[in-house]
Amino acid sequence: MLPVLDTIYTNLLTPSKITIPKYVQAQDLMDFKHLLSTIRKVTNSHNKNLINLENELIEQSAEMGHLDAITLLAFETIKNRTNVPMDDFKHANKLIRELTDLKHPLVFKMAGDLAWENKAYTKALEYWQSFLVLEPNSELSVHVYFNMGYYYFTFLTLPDLELAKFYFEKCIGVSGGDLNDSTVKSHYYLGQMYVDVNPKVLEVGE
Repeated sequence: MLPVLDTIYTNLLTPSKITIPKYVQAQDLMDFKHLLSTIRKVTNSHNKNLINLENELIEQSAEMGHLDAITLLAFETIKNRTNVPMDDFKHANKLIRELTDLKHPLVFKMAGDLAWENKAYTKALEYWQSFLVLEPNSELSVHVYFNMGYYYFTFLTLPDLELAKFYFEKCIGVSGGDLNDSTVKSHYYLGQMYVDVNPKVLEVGE
């Protein structure tokens, strides 16, 4: 993959010159994008050129038909609707409808994220629940479980502690014990529950 990455990186300003060998699959490019993104987050670094490389890896993957890459690009267009041509915006909406019909999991996760950003919290939960039906045990689902737990703990007039506890524990359980931003926060909020509330109240089903 290193020669491939070098070719992409060298031609970031001239993407038409990028050639991907036939032995490289779209998923390979997405795996490297994920690797670069993880390194960036862990090291808390912000290298513009490497971020551009991540974006081009998504572009190349989308051209090869990778559904996750297509989903990412479509939602990026929707979020930047004021800065993109109307034809691109309409095409992005068309792709999202097609991905929804295909029940591609990521489209529901990202629709939930977008609804949450727009403060449409109930709609966000609906999309996230649809995502979890399709993909209940993945790295992305870990983040979704936390978001749902956070909603039930924080955003209701009267918190639903049973549901909040359920989703926080699902976040931790599905992660397999890995520590990340979502699992650390889930542990924190579970701790807050036991500080503020009689633990017996939190026994689901009682």
